[in-house]
Amino acid sequence: MDVVPTLLAGWGLPLPTGLSGNVLQAAFLEPPAVEYAEAESSSSGAQAIAVEADEAILERLRNLGYLE
Repeated sequence: MDVVPTLLAGWGLPLPTGLSGNVLQAAFLEPPAVEYAEAESSSSGAQAIAVEADEAILERLRNLGYLE
């Protein structure tokens, strides 16, 4: 599909190499510059971020009185 590459390019983000689809240039008044970058393996990094996000959510719920 062309949706993901088009959105990434519109946001000014690089497209991962190997991503299927193309940037729909006609969707833009000024076609964006398309850059490519190697996809990073982020399984451990994503896990660490998820744990931090979970802790932040739990803290917010505690502050709001939903959790003890």
